[in-house]
Formats: sequence, C-alpha cells, structure tokens
Amino acid sequence: MTSSFIRIATLAAFWLVFYTAAFAQVSQVADLNTGISRPESSSPNEYTVVSPSKAYFRACDEEFGCEVWKTDGSTAGTVRITDICPGACNNSAVSPGNFTLIGTKMYLSASDGQRGNEPWVIDVATDTASIVVDLLPGSGSSSPQQFKNAINIDGTVFLYFSQIAPGSPARRTRIARLSAAGALTFTDTAFDWNGSIDWVAYNGALYGVAAPTGTQNFELSKLTLGAASVTVSQVKDIEPGVEGARISELKVSLAPQKILFFASTLAAGRELYSSDGTSAGTAIIAEQNIGAASSSCSDEITPVLIQNSVVGFFSSKTSGSNCELFRTDGTAAGTTLVKDIFPGVTGSKPMEIRAFGAGVVFVAEDSDAVGREFWRSDGTSAGTTLIRDLVPSGGGVTPFNFAQSALVTSGFYYFRAFNGDLFRTDGTSAGTRVVGTNLSTVEDSNTPLSAVNGVVLYRARSFNQGGFGEEPARAPIANPNTTELLKNIAGDVGNSSPSGFADFQARAVFTTFDTFATYITQPTAAPLQLAVGNFSPAVASGNRFYLRTFSDIAVSDGTVPGTFELSPDFNQIGAVIATPFGTYFLAKTRDVNGDGDLDFSDAYDLWRTDGTEAGTVKITSRQTLPDTLVLSDRNDELIINGNDVLIAGFDIASFSNNGLELYRIDTTTGTAALVRDIAPGATSSDPNGFTRIGSTIYFRASGNSNNRELWKTDGTAQGTLQVADINPSGSSNPESFVVLANTLYFTATSPDGTRDIYQTTGTGVALAADFGATINTVESGARLVVSGDRVYFPSINQTENGARIYYTTGAAASVQQLGGIPSTQPGPAPEHIIAGPTARSVVFSGWDAANGRELWYSDGTNAGTRQVSQIAPGARHSNPDKLTRVGNRIYFAANDTVTGIEPWVLDVDQLDRVFSNGFE
Repeated sequence: MTSSFIRIATLAAFWLVFYTAAFAQVSQVADLNTGISRPESSSPNEYTVVSPSKAYFRACDEEFGCEVWKTDGSTAGTVRITDICPGACNNSAVSPGNFTLIGTKMYLSASDGQRGNEPWVIDVATDTASIVVDLLPGSGSSSPQQFKNAINIDGTVFLYFSQIAPGSPARRTRIARLSAAGALTFTDTAFDWNGSIDWVAYNGALYGVAAPTGTQNFELSKLTLGAASVTVSQVKDIEPGVEGARISELKVSLAPQKILFFASTLAAGRELYSSDGTSAGTAIIAEQNIGAASSSCSDEITPVLIQNSVVGFFSSKTSGSNCELFRTDGTAAGTTLVKDIFPGVTGSKPMEIRAFGAGVVFVAEDSDAVGREFWRSDGTSAGTTLIRDLVPSGGGVTPFNFAQSALVTSGFYYFRAFNGDLFRTDGTSAGTRVVGTNLSTVEDSNTPLSAVNGVVLYRARSFNQGGFGEEPARAPIANPNTTELLKNIAGDVGNSSPSGFADFQARAVFTTFDTFATYITQPTAAPLQLAVGNFSPAVASGNRFYLRTFSDIAVSDGTVPGTFELSPDFNQIGAVIATPFGTYFLAKTRDVNGDGDLDFSDAYDLWRTDGTEAGTVKITSRQTLPDTLVLSDRNDELIINGNDVLIAGFDIASFSNNGLELYRIDTTTGTAALVRDIAPGATSSDPNGFTRIGSTIYFRASGNSNNRELWKTDGTAQGTLQVADINPSGSSNPESFVVLANTLYFTATSPDGTRDIYQTTGTGVALAADFGATINTVESGARLVVSGDRVYFPSINQTENGARIYYTTGAAASVQQLGGIPSTQPGPAPEHIIAGPTARSVVFSGWDAANGRELWYSDGTNAGTRQVSQIAPGARHSNPDKLTRVGNRIYFAANDTVTGIEPWVLDVDQLDRVFSNGFE
C-alpha cells in the first residue's frame, strides 16, 4: 500500500454527504482512495456524573484533540478542563477513556504524547489531572481498564484495575495499596482477563471472568485481597474446554447476597446462574428451557427491592415459547414467569429493563398491532401493564435487538429509540411522550444517557442549526418540549470498489477490489484496515471472524493486533462455513500421492478452527478418506448437520458408478460415506443450495430423469427424497431458498415455462405466486427476501418491459404488486432487495427516469414506497450494490460520480422518521 493511500485512509471518516427534507440520511463510510471535506464531530462520550451539579465527558476538537470536558448542563458551564496531550495529539477512540469515579477522584486512561495510555486521576474538587504511575515506562501503553472502587480489608485500602503488560498473559490485574499519605504500591496478579466483563466486589473479594494462564477457558474467577498478598483462583469450571462458559452480566444481588450472571454449556444452553463464591454454591438457578436450548434472551438482569425482598427481573424463554419477563429471588422455586405478554412463538422480548419505583419499566411488544412500547411491572401478572401505545398502528418505539440506551432519573424513565428520538415516561399514559423536537436527528450510538443538574445529557446530530456533526446535547427535565445543542465543540463541517459487507457484532467488515484490503467500520472513526491481500468476505463465528485468500485463512477479533493468519500454511483454501461450535473450512492438505509435497493436484481435507493455532485441527486425512475422494470447495455445497458435514463430492475410483453426489463426513472420526446415489450411474446429481429447516435440509439436485428438482435429506439414505417433480417435462431448477414460518419458499420453472414462487413444508409443493402464461414472470435469478409475513421478489412485465416488486403471504392468490414505484415507464428491474428495519419493509436499488438508479425504501405500503436518497446528481445513477444489513445500518457500494465507487451506509433509524412525516 502506498504512503498516499495510508494518509488518505487515515484522514477518512464517517461524514454526511446529502440530506434534504425529502430524503433519509445516507453517509459515505469512507473515501478510501481520495479525500474531501466533511462535517466535524466532537464525538462526545464517557459521560460521568462526578457531583450533583457536574459531569465529565470526553470530546474532541481541532485545536486540542480529544480531552476531558466538564458541564453543569449549560452552554457557559461546558468547558474543557485538561490538555493531557498538548496540541491535537489525543485523537484516538480510546484516549482518554475508561472514566471511573472513586470517591472524590476520577480515574481514567490517557496518553500525554510522550508516554502511552497510562492511569491518570482528576481531582473533582479542583478539576486538575495528574498521572498516577507510568506502568510501562516509555512510549508503551499499559492501557488500564475497569478501575474499581476502593475496598478496605483489615485496615488496608485497595484500588484495582487491569492493564496490558509485557510477556504472557497479555493482560493482568494490578492491585494498588493506598497509604494514609496517599502513596500507592502495586502488586501484579498474572492471569488472562476478559476485558468486556465488569468485575464486581463481593464479600471482600473481587470476582470477574478469567482464564488460567495459557488457556482460553474463561470462567468465574476470584481475586482474594490479603493484607500482604493477592491470589487468584477459579471459582468453578462451568463448561470445561476451549471457550469456557461465555459468562456475562455479573451483578450482585441483596438479601440474600449472591453473584448473578449468565453462562452457557452445551448440555443446558445459556441460563441464569448464581454463586456464593464457592464451586459448590455456583449453579443454574432454574433451567427455563430444558435441554441444550438456551433460555437467556438479552443477558440483562435488574435487581429491584419489592416488599423488602430483592427480585431480579430478566428476559427469558421456556421450551416452546419465546422471550418474556421473568423474576427470580435467587432460588429455583422463586424463579417464575411474571406475565406472558405476547403469547405464542413471537414473545414480547422485553429489553432495557430498569428499576422504577417498586418495580421496573421496560420496552416490550404485546401484538403486531401495538408494536414495541413502554411497559411497567410490579412483579405480578396483574401489575404488568402497557403504559401507553405511543407510536400507534404497530410502529412501536423500537424493533428488537437495536442498540438502545435507557436512564432512570428524577422519577422519569428516558429511552433513546431506534430512530434516534428521545422518549420518557413517568409510568403513566399521560406522562409518556417524545422529548422535544429541536434537534432534527439524534444519533443512535452506544453513548449512554446521563443526567446532571436537572438535564439529561446525550449525543446528537443536527442539520437545521448550522450543520454540525455529533455533539453533546441536553434535554431539560423540567421542560420536556425542548432538546437542544449543549455545545458545538468540533465546529465545521477514486474507487475502492468494496466487494462485500459482512456483519460482525454490529460492525461491518468489507473488502476492497482495487486495493485488495480488508476493513472494519468503527463507531466514530474511519474504517480500520485489518489486512492486505485478496481476502474473501468475512465469515463470523462468536467473537471472531475469518477471511480467506487463495492459500491462507486469517482470523480476526476486529483489531489490528488480533488479526493474523493461521498456521500451517495451506496450499489452497476452499469453502469456509461458520457455526456456533466452530468454523469449518476446506484446505488442500491431503497428499494423495504420498510424496510429502503438497501441490494443486492434491485433495481437500476438512478442517475446524476456534480461531487459535492450538484449536485449528484437521478432521480428515489420508488415513480416514480415500485419496480418490474429491470434495467440493463451494460454500453452497456443504452444510453442518449435527456432528456431520453434508457435502457434494465424487470418488474418482467409482466416478462411472455415482458421479458428483451427496456425502456425509463424520466430524468425530473424519470418515466419509455416500449418503445416496441420487442420479445412478455416471450422471451427477450435483447437489447444492443446502438450506435447513429444523432437522430437514433442502437442496436442488438432478435425479433419475436428469431434471433438476427440489430434494430433502435428514442425512440418511432412506431420508433423502425428492420433494416434488415440479416440471415433469424439464428442469424446474429451484433456487433462491428462503424460510418463513418453517416453510421453504423458492423460485422454480413451472410446466407452462414461466418462473413462479413455490412453497413446501416437506411434503409436496404448492404455488405461492402463480403468474401462469401471462405477461408477467419472476425475473431470472431473482432473490427472494423475507420481511415480516411477506416474501418479496422482483418481476418483469414483458409487454411494458417494466420492472416491479411483488410479494406473497403464502397463497398464490395473495400475490400483490408493491405500488409507489413508477409503473408507466419501462426500466431496469429493482435489484438487491433486502429486509428493512421494520416488519414488511424493504430497501432496494430502484430506478426511475428522472433520478436514475438510486436507493429506495418501502414500509410495505404503496404510499410508503419512495426513493431514499439522491447520491448521484440528476439521472446519472449511483447504482447501489451489495446491500447488507449490519445492526441498525445498511451498507452498500455506490458511486456519487465524484469519489467513485466507495462504501456507503444508510442509517435505518432515520427511515421511519422521514417516511412518517410524509416526506414533508
């Protein structure tokens, strides 16, 4: 990569490139080959209330970079208090950071430009900052995290936090003893630490999630703080093995006092646990979803004092039901369903549960007609009620699984919704409302809400007050009609050809064709370049994702240090498929001639990796597979089926007998067996397009008649059957498999020659959309898209040469055309349809004569179908391509005719706001 590209990529960041009242917000992710001006953002975060009238936060400006600011809730009282790194040198996303108030001191991690990220402290009374200690002398960073409150044990006061340290393990917890004179002495405890899980203080000790040195078995662990020593021990090995129990959400309950957390095992799935700090006293409280299925829905538990007893509220599901509100007193008998708010398989999916009076307030859904709204509960079924249907007609304040932020302050529950609106409730219908309209857009970010001196602080973006980026904003508690800018801190305002976007923990990973590089988006900065090379789109599994070149496979945790190529060096990489239990891939490592020199004439073996060198193992070998067995290297020609991998393959030694057929690889023994010779003789059935519904796997294959039809298998010969001969006179060639309500939908060619939509539950097929011998036909190669209770697809009117979007709800007679797209003119078909942010909504690349091909959105109604943006001027076509949903954003490639084909992003939070206002 050239130095000029590095300079440009470093300067690039998220910026707004177009907005009018008629369009929703679209932003260019980064111009990876050139640079243009953009609106600056101070990117406020780390709001920390340090006194009743003062809060600290981190913000950035051009002159001083990122520093610590304070506010009393007024513009005049919002000022920068530090210049820890003189000039604008502190401009990373992590420095300063990790703000933690301990007594009258606020500890943080920061760099002064000479030393790396080290622990600093600010005296709240004087707003003065000083370094605590340079733990890694020189420019190295100890990057301290998770400072904790002081604990007094036997007269000795301890402070503790984690830091990066040289050697192994890479992160350790450092204990500081505080003398009466304020001097600190340090003791290291060497163990691997999970930085994403907050530690808790319990019974004079510290508990967190750690792994014995040299392992990845992260489990509940204990730090014992003695007067002269510090020791660490594992409380209980809940799930022995490589990845441990994946513990999250440590909370300490009261009366009785216990540690509550969620953990996972293969035998019991993800469940709620409690611990008294001993191995014997650490167990599942009550297994809600019996067997290997999980009951945990959101890993969120909220302790509340009700009638002198502490009750923990959480979202859980039982066998045969979905997520609902539960309560627990820490015992199995006291863990019960509060209320089945949305009976059936949908569930109400409670989230953002917060203590409120003698109960909780949360967001949940009781029907499709109402949507997700504010609820409250006192712990009884009768006392669990909808507060108000604030967004009528099923809109709701948020869909499920969007990153939200809630705050309880001054008797109000504040909630930032998925579209950026700020809501609040006092627990009554009349007191439930949207807060202010002064800011046109509230940026949906992970920055939590905070409150100080009678105002709620949050992070906002506006375009009607001079055009500023992300800045601190305020909502006066006494005046719910107002939201306004707190202070505008930051001030003003070639083709990379991204080849694909993949979802990794609500961040987008994509590769570029022209630069052969892999990037990952960051919340407030330019995309981070992780690797250089001709990498494929990412395949995500757990807390890692995988990339492949022609001959290597790389693993990444989304950071540069955590991105590396696995060993050994492979000669050639084939298909890569991720599962919750590991990532499988094919590599040419089977030395078929036994000469010890792997080359392209050798055969694929099946491998499995957990993302570590030690956990990368070969499943098959010359000892388990015949040298003559050739495995397919296409991703759509293999699928995981329990402990087996079903894959297309053929045996050279018996090719004349069975051709390319369906094989089963036992992942425990590495042996393979032919499942069924679907097309007997030398003819190949060529099975591919594997799609699972429950224990049944559907695929297309050519049978006895050599016609390509729909098949299904359970992994056995007798369970491998043709579902139907849809087109007896030729091949129906089924494709574009999607699943809706345990029913498979797909396109296929009917006997009359038109391409129609079919459905099946495993026995026979039925038409879901029949155009008959009319002028309409499903577009060849059309991709079906499920949104809500509809299956959408593009279709062609052959007389008009026009393009339309249709949908079906399952019956052939239910087919309807989606209106709102210009229908009186011929033009290219809608492309790249994907599901939108709400049920029945879709986003797609659409065309009209005046504006060319641009991004369109529909809420599923004719009136709610409209062009989203005008990226390229006039009718010059931005050609949105490769649309991919990642969290609450849709990423795509587009060309604004100025910067070339670059990655773009649509904030779906904006769609409902713009469309609900009728584009006015």
